[in-house]
Amino acid sequence: MANREIHVLVVGGSWAGVTAVNELLGLSHVAYSRLHVTLVEQRTHYFHRTGVIRGLVDQKYADKMFIPYQRLFMDGNKPSPHHRLVRAKLTHIYEHSIEVEGGERIFYDYLIIATGAAYTSLPVTQSIDEKECREKYQKMRNAIEAARSILFVGGGAVGVGMCCEIAEMHPKKLLMLAHARDRLLNEDLSDNFSNTAEVHMKKMGIDLILGETVLSASIHDDDDDHSTLTHDEWVVKPQIVHTKSGRRIPCDLVIWTT
Repeated sequence: MANREIHVLVVGGSWAGVTAVNELLGLSHVAYSRLHVTLVEQRTHYFHRTGVIRGLVDQKYADKMFIPYQRLFMDGNKPSPHHRLVRAKLTHIYEHSIEVEGGERIFYDYLIIATGAAYTSLPVTQSIDEKECREKYQKMRNAIEAARSILFVGGGAVGVGMCCEIAEMHPKKLLMLAHARDRLLNEDLSDNFSNTAEVHMKKMGIDLILGETVLSASIHDDDDDHSTLTHDEWVVKPQIVHTKSGRRIPCDLVIWTT
């Protein structure tokens, strides 16, 4: 095995993908010098999604969340001649090769699929370019700063965590959280855990709206027309949130964390 070239292809720069690449690069240095590692990933950088909540209220923390993938493949100050990053989107998988957008074929001996999970509610997680990602992140922070009243839709871990982070940094803002279930968080967590979170949020002054399914949010212009907002629009304007029961909730900003 050590006497022939081995091409390992990792598709996806998720946490699992980056971990696999690092392990393989270590093997190439100590055991298999003819091992070639290729990472196929659309993004320019690894984005620490778990930290996105803290980054919304802490600029210094946010700056640490962007890690260029190319850094994995540097040999000192130069790109490694044996390993590489291919910025592309996977379109087809074949027995010994893959095809990416544009028609390029990349051959492999071993293939690792590590595309990870997608979280589409927060605009910043959808960017594939670091510059665009930073710009969206700043837009989200600006929206939070400008809004006087914010409604979070979805009381799972992301909604609860983000709402509490903002409440701690902006105690004078009116913060509301609407959740379709009668208790916070998901069914995998105990009632005691959920109740503790509820008590803590109420102490922070957060208005909890439980048992309400949010259908849409709309803004009204000067002609009394209204336009429905999509889930990834962070618009700071007087708007009305509509629930399944017919309730109308006014706010300046809606953040979907479903």
